Amino acid sequence: MDCLFSCISQKQLRNTVDIAKIKRNIGNLIDLNDQTYDHTNTEIGVVCDYLHTSDTVDNGIGLFGNLLISAVSLIGSIEALPAAPFIAWLLSGIVNDLVETPPPKLNIVFSQIKERYNITSMEIDRRLADIYANVEANLEKEFKIPDNLFLPAPYDTKKTFKIRELADCTIPDAKTPDFERCKDAHVIGFRKELTKQQLPLTDITIAAVYEYVTLYYTLDKVISPGSENDMWRGCYPGGGLNYIDNWDIPGYFFNGNSRTRINCDSVADFNTAAGKVCSSSGGLLVVKTGGDNSHVEYHKYYLVNGFSEDSQGGWRLIDKTLADWLFMDDGFGKVTNNLGVAKREEIFRKWKIRNSDRLPADKT
Repeated sequence: MDCLFSCISQKQLRNTVDIAKIKRNIGNLIDLNDQTYDHTNTEIGVVCDYLHTSDTVDNGIGLFGNLLISAVSLIGSIEALPAAPFIAWLLSGIVNDLVETPPPKLNIVFSQIKERYNITSMEIDRRLADIYANVEANLEKEFKIPDNLFLPAPYDTKKTFKIRELADCTIPDAKTPDFERCKDAHVIGFRKELTKQQLPLTDITIAAVYEYVTLYYTLDKVISPGSENDMWRGCYPGGGLNYIDNWDIPGYFFNGNSRTRINCDSVADFNTAAGKVCSSSGGLLVVKTGGDNSHVEYHKYYLVNGFSEDSQGGWRLIDKTLADWLFMDDGFGKVTNNLGVAKREEIFRKWKIRNSDRLPADKT
């Protein structure tokens, strides 16, 4: 008798779920997986071109899973789209399954990241199609949400996701504006994680040789911001200050033991001016190291190619083209490139580039 009641209650429970809505949502997820593949697959070549690497080394199922989870994290963070966390929960759950119990077709070494991506994308499609073919039998199918799926509160505490929960959202149809937003977010997240994984594998290093180079400002009510005398450069120890007559700072001004002074009326004015200096010099991070109410001192750190502690030459600053593509911000709080990969602080401090552990704490 207990079994009979249990079976009836389960059947009644299934009948309360909108099966047609779940099927439509799964179909839209398949479309999203397929359409993002075309664009994101292209990003592999884009990242390799900018970093001067080649897609010849398989990064493995675990690291590749991180690429996809980073991508759906960005989808899940889209504001004003109620379905966004549902998309992230289910797709990350499927990717997590592929990482923890990979099928034989993925549990091998590929010759290229693109090859792994092709097989992985098809496997995601297959698993979604299997659920689509028999939604009623899969309503209680549960996926574990991986710990490295980062969503904003209150969506960041959920640990599992069931197929039946897809009845509680409306995943946007293909070619709609919200669908395109999801696709764009996926591509941006994938690009960021791939660059994060690949950059430490290049010869790019944080150059500690610039450890004692200082950028500073002095508050000066006599010299107004933007006037012809508001920016100076000098060398130390000793030496006079030499006038710079425009904002286009040549690269060699940032080499060796040089310092730049910007006279200004406020910290906000300094941040604007110093941000221009930072952006114009390429792969630069400026770290506040000291100061008082009248001035602030900074140390500057660069991304360079071919640098080593005992190198006497042969190294160089990273390409300005790479820096312009890589950084989203000017290092002083202003976003200058919405299409950039990430912000300077994150790249220098969290991407495990050689010498990143030598950066001092920012005294802000």
